[in-house]
Amino acid sequence: MTPSLGVSAALLVVLGVGYRASAADFFIKDGVVRYTEDGGEPKAMNVGRRCADLWVAPDSSIIAFVAIDESKVNPPFLLPGEEPLIERSSIYVARRAEHFVPVRVLSKQFEVDGRTWGVLRYPSIAPDGNKLFLMIPYAMTTFRLMSCFIESGACQDLGAVTDYCVVWGGSHSSAQILQRRHVEPERAEGIIYSCDLRTTAGTSAISESCPDFQKFASGWAQGSGGTCTMPFGSGY
Repeated sequence: MTPSLGVSAALLVVLGVGYRASAADFFIKDGVVRYTEDGGEPKAMNVGRRCADLWVAPDSSIIAFVAIDESKVNPPFLLPGEEPLIERSSIYVARRAEHFVPVRVLSKQFEVDGRTWGVLRYPSIAPDGNKLFLMIPYAMTTFRLMSCFIESGACQDLGAVTDYCVVWGGSHSSAQILQRRHVEPERAEGIIYSCDLRTTAGTSAISESCPDFQKFASGWAQGSGGTCTMPFGSGY
């Protein structure tokens, strides 16, 4: 995930994700999720904690973001541009049908390979509105992608990835595009990034090389008649 990206949903236009200018515009300012609708004054979604990782559906019908429950400065000072280290976080969603009232939908620890992880990052929602995807920092170079049903809370480990997005619309709606990192000592590149398409029927390779994930995923999804909705980093 690239935290240097901005958090305004308007940037989805630049990435070709198809955000409609007439819909609500969401952004994070001073750790608070805000939005403007119908040209009015910005409204704040204050959940009592600083927020990050804003995601907005292509039709702006639902958004998801992370609230920072615990953080620390490590080392005990910050360099210019640095943010505190997140130690625990929760995920909120807000729906247009519910007047964008933020609701906490996930706040738990995951156990992976005998270790416990409470840092939840980069959420997004499937088009059905009930399946939540998120990543947990698993290693220095990879994340662990998880999927959870919002209503039941049941979760599934989808394996190690370096990035992902959920397809909305088109022939592959609800599928996920996954980027994976491979160390290939015998190849000149040394490290390659491949992309897979994960559907309910299984996972299949769609590109052996996709180092620029955002460009690749946006273009591939558009080619199948959909859009690929990517979470945005930082902003808190």
